[in-house]
Amino acid sequence: MAIKKRVIDYTKYMCKKCGFLYDPKYGDQESNVNPLTNFNEIPDDWKCPICNSDKTDFEVFTHL
Repeated sequence: MAIKKRVIDYTKYMCKKCGFLYDPKYGDQESNVNPLTNFNEIPDDWKCPICNSDKTDFEVFTHL
């Protein structure tokens, strides 16, 4: 039996409306999203914990 490795994507995502930064390293404990949860693994009905925006209102966070 082969063991499937889970790859953690440490890409951060920022809410376009309020600037909340989702960091997979920490997850979102208040919404029961465990640490090391990739953004694409968060349920589609998840909301921004600050402004209640939809998951679709987030974009990849790129910093200089």
